[in-house]
Amino acid sequence: GTLLNMTMHAVELAVHLPTREWTRAINYRWPVFGVLSRILRRAANLKDLRCAPAGGNVPDAHKAIGSAFSDLMKEVRLHALVVQEHQLQGFMRTVCPYLETLDRLTCAPWIGGAHGKIRLFA
Repeated sequence: GTLLNMTMHAVELAVHLPTREWTRAINYRWPVFGVLSRILRRAANLKDLRCAPAGGNVPDAHKAIGSAFSDLMKEVRLHALVVQEHQLQGFMRTVCPYLETLDRLTCAPWIGGAHGKIRLFA
């Protein structure tokens, strides 16, 4: 209920931000995309979902996630006014590789122990 609504609101806010804001978040090393991915996985009952990064860059990920979110919202408006678990699962399976790409771009300086930190991808 409430957690899912808050999660969907957070996704909607992020999707409507311009690409430059996503790039800024990555440059400042804000783990927004990794956190969003983990929350979405839990909300979709896909806690064990792991995906390889899609590759590409921030504009590619921005476009793909925005398009998938738009498709999800169209489907929700047509069939129900609340996101159903199967709809969220489909969305998460689509965007997971892009969120993973963004998370890795954010954490890239820490991989291998740079800055005294290690980021493990699991």
